Amino acid sequence: EEDCAIFVCRCAKCQIHADKINAPASSLHSMTSPWPFSMWAFDIVGPLGDAYAETKKKSFILTATEYFTKWAEAEAFAEIKASTVVKFVMRNIIARFGVPKDIVTDNGPQFISQELHELCDRYGIKLHHSSPYYLQGNGQAEATNKTLIKILKKICEAHRQADWPEKLVEAQWAYRTSIRTPTGQTPYSLTYGMEAVPSYEILIPSLRVQLSDEL
Repeated sequence: EEDCAIFVCRCAKCQIHADKINAPASSLHSMTSPWPFSMWAFDIVGPLGDAYAETKKKSFILTATEYFTKWAEAEAFAEIKASTVVKFVMRNIIARFGVPKDIVTDNGPQFISQELHELCDRYGIKLHHSSPYYLQGNGQAEATNKTLIKILKKICEAHRQADWPEKLVEAQWAYRTSIRTPTGQTPYSLTYGMEAVPSYEILIPSLRVQLSDEL
């Protein structure tokens, strides 16, 4: 464990993309989630910088973060319209985790659209918009975006940066299996009740892998 900690501390990519030590973190204003997957924060990242937008195909990321478990869903798009958000909510949220009680967004045109309001009305979802003069009102989404982009940059260091849409899945995996400070747990464990099985547990079988082989 100590060797792993030392290795991470000496990681060149982590030093480049880590937060600046003297930069104060933005304060998050808590919102209460009565049960898992009842409240989601949505946001849009992009257009990404020139280094990450060599391809004209995809330049934006639509993200959704669940307040209770900190689970995050993210998908890359060439453009994000109101219909894109509606389909994302149906496919990535409702079909996977059930109908949420609340959705929190900023005042982007995709989020204040009639299409999204109609979807929320149909399923009885309360739609909340943060103040345009107080962006921290959607702080949960902003925090997730910051972490995902940081992970994505580290992954893309070893690949063509134009390939970032394909690497977004890896970034989500890293995010979901990393301990989040507010909960002290990984989003994966809070969602599924167990930690994910990483590749090294297969290469060097852990106790749970060995026990499963004996069943």
